[in-house]
Amino acid sequence: ACTRWPREPWCNSLLTRCAGWLSAFSGGASLKMRQPMWHLLLCFAAACGLLGAHHALHAPAEAPATKGHHWPTPKSSLAGQLRGDATRDTFPAGGPSPPSNIFFEASVPADAPRRNTRVHLQDMRAAPSSVSMDSATPPAVVLGIATAPKNTGHRSWIRQTWLTLPNVLAGSKSGSGHNRSAVGPLVAAFFLVGVLTPAATAHEPSVVDALANEQAKHGDIELLNARETKPPGEKMVAFFRLCVVGFSHATWCVKTDDDTYVQTVRLAINLNILWEEQREPASHRMIYLGATLWASYRPQSFQVCGHGMGPMMAASASKNERCADRGGVGPFPYAAGTLEVLSMPLAQWLAREENVARFVQRAHATNPPAWSLGEDTVLGMWVHESPFKITALHWGWDKIHDLCFKCFDKTQLWKPISTSSVVVHIKGHQANLHNFVNVHRNFSRICGAQCQQAKLSFDVPSLADLCRRGQISTVYSKCRMVR
Repeated sequence: ACTRWPREPWCNSLLTRCAGWLSAFSGGASLKMRQPMWHLLLCFAAACGLLGAHHALHAPAEAPATKGHHWPTPKSSLAGQLRGDATRDTFPAGGPSPPSNIFFEASVPADAPRRNTRVHLQDMRAAPSSVSMDSATPPAVVLGIATAPKNTGHRSWIRQTWLTLPNVLAGSKSGSGHNRSAVGPLVAAFFLVGVLTPAATAHEPSVVDALANEQAKHGDIELLNARETKPPGEKMVAFFRLCVVGFSHATWCVKTDDDTYVQTVRLAINLNILWEEQREPASHRMIYLGATLWASYRPQSFQVCGHGMGPMMAASASKNERCADRGGVGPFPYAAGTLEVLSMPLAQWLAREENVARFVQRAHATNPPAWSLGEDTVLGMWVHESPFKITALHWGWDKIHDLCFKCFDKTQLWKPISTSSVVVHIKGHQANLHNFVNVHRNFSRICGAQCQQAKLSFDVPSLADLCRRGQISTVYSKCRMVR
């Protein structure tokens, strides 16, 4: 395993080295086949034990515990996670639900130090191994790209295009040497892979080996203790928890998908502008944004209900489908899964919210997965049920849109690249290297350096603005907070 994930701290531990020496000394064979060597092996093991005791006695004192939540110590290595070794105790089948304040990112240790400036991969596993922090400035935006283990093509296309943008910190081998001057706030970007199949079992050995080889080559994959589902509900929650723990000095946690092109310079600059415009103290800046749709949701049955493009359409659909009578929450707006943005304070609230933890635990207990639709809808529901006077800010379908080529009807969600584009969804059969490269070129051609610095306005900039429009306040319960 250490040959596959050599940066794992346990690979350099004294116990692992002793085990390796013992294995090498015995030739990898069982002790039954080497009976004459028993006394030598026992002496060797005792020597390792004495050396370990000496190491423990003379090890430096532990750093004082940080304030806030105590995160659980991982039960195994990343390689072990891929094979499912860490999941049996974490999610016992048929057993009682774990405490609601326990989170499950086994890639984040309890004793990971937190820096105010430079992040060092060798001593901070909380920062994903994908990120090369060769700048003294920590990333402002943490961008997780949901991907399936088999989607090697999608990851390759993204690596060849938008991960090369000048403000992206992606991959320990490709991140160094970038000129980081005048390119906007830094973005730490990496791919998100769940260590479990949809059936909550370990991946096949061939999948494990392929992922390990890809990680060794690129170093931009982060393993999450979650199931691989589509849409990636469990991975979405796992990412936001990882962002909160591993990048506490970042400002934004952003989730996207591997069939999406993100103009990271433009995204980071506009998020920075939005952050600086807020009047509240930094710790109270609860912001949720994207390109919004509307729906209700039935949390007990994990079902979307009453979907619509806008509030009045969703309210009508909710009434026709009797969503409220069937335990539905809503209607409410939610950011479509192409780009889901949370400010760090809101992500921290989400990661610590007991109702969120219970929902995820209950969803994970179902097999086959019941949370198979509405990953983005559920995030919108949680924000809707939050105590904060906020809504999903709608950036507009001209900034976040599906890609089209001839684009006969430009009033729809499918649009060509324009001077307003920030995030482009390259759907289904369109997702290939040719189209990713063309989008990459067209972004540079259509929107140059000055264009990328421009502020892009929000179609819905606040809850108060939304509730002043038409009859929305009659169907959107959150409007009661601004009357």
